[in-house]
Amino acid sequence: LDPVDGYRRHLDLVDFVDYFMFNNLSRNGDGMLISMFPWKGDDGKLRMGPAWDYNWSSYYISGGATGTKWHRRDRLWYGRLFSDPDFEQLYIDRWFYHRDREMSNAAIEAIIDGQAAEIGLERALRQGYSSEGAWTGQLNTHKNWLTTRADWYDRQFTARPVFNQAGGAVADGFVVTFSPPPGTIYFTTDGSDPRAPGGGLAPGAQQYEGGVLLTTLVSEGDAVRVLIPTASDPPAGLGWTLSGFIDTAWMPGTTGVGYDRVTSYDPHISLNLDATMDGENTSAYLRIEFELADASIYDVLNLKMKYDDGFIAYLNGVEIASDNPPLTNPVWNSESNGDHPDSEAVNFVNFPVSDHVGDLVTGTNVLAIHGLNGDIGSSDFLITPELQAGQSTVSSGLELHDSTLITARTQVGTAWSAPAEAFFFIGTVPADATNLVISKIHYRPADASVAEITAGFPDRDDYEFVELMNSGAQTLDLTDLRFTSGITFDFSTTNFRTLAPGERLLLVNNLAAFELRYGMGLANQIAGEYSGNLSNSGELLTLIDATDAVIRSFTYYDQAPWPEGPDGDGFSLVLIDPGQSQVPDHADPFNWRASLAVGGAPGMPDGTTYAAWKAANGVPTPETDLDIDDDRRVNFLEYLEGTIVGTPDDSPGTASIEDIDVGGVVDAYFVFRFQRNLAADDVIATAEISSDLATWDSGTDAIVFLGRERIDATTETLIFRSANPVATDQRKFARVSAVLR
Repeated sequence: LDPVDGYRRHLDLVDFVDYFMFNNLSRNGDGMLISMFPWKGDDGKLRMGPAWDYNWSSYYISGGATGTKWHRRDRLWYGRLFSDPDFEQLYIDRWFYHRDREMSNAAIEAIIDGQAAEIGLERALRQGYSSEGAWTGQLNTHKNWLTTRADWYDRQFTARPVFNQAGGAVADGFVVTFSPPPGTIYFTTDGSDPRAPGGGLAPGAQQYEGGVLLTTLVSEGDAVRVLIPTASDPPAGLGWTLSGFIDTAWMPGTTGVGYDRVTSYDPHISLNLDATMDGENTSAYLRIEFELADASIYDVLNLKMKYDDGFIAYLNGVEIASDNPPLTNPVWNSESNGDHPDSEAVNFVNFPVSDHVGDLVTGTNVLAIHGLNGDIGSSDFLITPELQAGQSTVSSGLELHDSTLITARTQVGTAWSAPAEAFFFIGTVPADATNLVISKIHYRPADASVAEITAGFPDRDDYEFVELMNSGAQTLDLTDLRFTSGITFDFSTTNFRTLAPGERLLLVNNLAAFELRYGMGLANQIAGEYSGNLSNSGELLTLIDATDAVIRSFTYYDQAPWPEGPDGDGFSLVLIDPGQSQVPDHADPFNWRASLAVGGAPGMPDGTTYAAWKAANGVPTPETDLDIDDDRRVNFLEYLEGTIVGTPDDSPGTASIEDIDVGGVVDAYFVFRFQRNLAADDVIATAEISSDLATWDSGTDAIVFLGRERIDATTETLIFRSANPVATDQRKFARVSAVLR
């Protein structure tokens, strides 16, 4: 456990956790035993992936979906890893992280549907399925098994707090409250974890004053009526789950209910069903009546169950919870769809059912249980329910006046829930195509230096970055923005959720390498590390919002007409004047240039303005058309071309007739060059051509762009030719038209 020399130094913990999680979810028989390929990455840490060989998993081989909380935890090093409370907590946190995303029930079913679509019915039939119904039935069984196990697994851990609003834009003064599960809620408002390493309370964590006062409505040992249904007289429908049903012919007794051919369950059984159920049926019906003087006072409801092997619970005729239910509609002799091990069956399992608190009624209520055994020959059976209702205590909550990230956990004893996070935005607007730009792309950085290679970062890709900028006038809400093409990054995984007007943020390939090259001064602008690498030859970049609406989607290139300087010389690709009111078309190569300096200027402006240039060069502010050095070039032209004001010099523009191969045919073309100040982002410069000095044309049918040549740190030459060859007696003129944006 040593933080320096312990297992964390040698293992990729997230990989180890996720690998175990996938094997545990599917109860993979071969998992962590023979079907694995551990490998060591460039960072020297051992990884367990890729996960594969799942034919001995889920309902095909592994039996019931529930039970076995830690499948194969005794294998490899996992027993020792889980003895560390921080590793187990990481596992819990990652489980719910995935359940909120790619392992939600909907996502699990979508993955199965997607893979089934790839296989197709025709291929499935060739593999031995007798009909389309048999194929779809197998798919549905697979979905049900996995989602049932995932739902069951959720309940094995302390429940997370529930926010009164799941973050988002709120008004100044909004009050955050929680609908708390049993336990104590702790929270922070700075993005830190309220749980300290080792399981203690972190400094700065605050206790939420609200809570739940629980009242037990149905207790272990309460009066119960039980029926073991028979084929000759099964109850019809669900009438037996309602108040008013006549159950006087049912067996009276008290909970728990069950039997055991041995004696393990005897301390938990009050009404013994050995004579009526053992070998006769796998189903038992239970009815427990209770009275409420005022059902409206409750806003929390919790069911606790001891059970072997499954059950379906009803409150006043409404199904409220189940575990290991049959895959089809339950009938009088249904079996459970899975087992609940004896060692776990004697302990209460919590099933939060607050969504059904409205099904309580003032007066007589009925908690009905359809108990389910695993098979007719089972040696034991147990059902014991408890039902608790609660009243949330009033709390003043947390009043917000600034955008705030709240991280909360529930603590019950020494156990902590996974974190619940919500970012509340005050005075923000959603990021969209009108206010968020991709301002720099550093796709091929300079080679690593000797010092950087020695430090363990020899690959130039390690130093890549992408810069985003708020080009609007209001603070942006970045929640749930995602890069989905080129690189992969999800803003829901970072604490960087807002971006003020004019501010820039960075996504980097390798944080450690980036900080080695650029220092720690940009730390507060780095939103995180992206997955994948930027292509050196150009590729599609796509940024979408929470609704999958496209904010940016364009393809950059490393060849003309795109700037070629960023392709290996250490410059970044810079969006020209990203703060202009009209967002630049990112797909237009003439809206991009190379950065002024090697390194790409991450997180900072890379250009200047005419006003700033005049101030720096002592040019009178109102005078744009003066020629203060008498070289027949006014101040604005000096700024455009990047020449030295006050020093007379010739125009850096040139024109010539040159032989050029176009499509395999060499001919004479009018070629002209003009010098451009790279930093002059606030100038729109347009090359124009004419034959008579009266009519000027800048269209592609008149002018073809040939490329750029870097002159020095701040200037480059742009090269054009006439679209058509020129005759010997033809005259051509070229000029540059320039205007401030």
